[in-house]
Amino acid sequence: MKKILALSLLFAVLAVPASAETEEDQNRRFILPIQSFGWKCSKIQDFQGSNLQSGDYIQKITCERNRTYFIRGIKSSSKGRHYELTFCHKNTCKKYE
Repeated sequence: MKKILALSLLFAVLAVPASAETEEDQNRRFILPIQSFGWKCSKIQDFQGSNLQSGDYIQKITCERNRTYFIRGIKSSSKGRHYELTFCHKNTCKKYE
């Protein structure tokens, strides 16, 4: 009985995808690059996105005071699951490296 319980707990832990991000992880993943450009964003108010057929994606992020940023993620073929990110705000786009 203990073996079955231990195996089911192990399965439950492994069943959660490793790529699952918490909201805090997702916020940090986008807020830090935005701030690195000198733009202001300390908390994401709204997050909308769409995946493109090629595996690339586009995100629209709204931060405090209705500041809106757009992020384009293009899959880098040479680096596997790595994405090249470009952030845009008020007609200015910057590549995050």
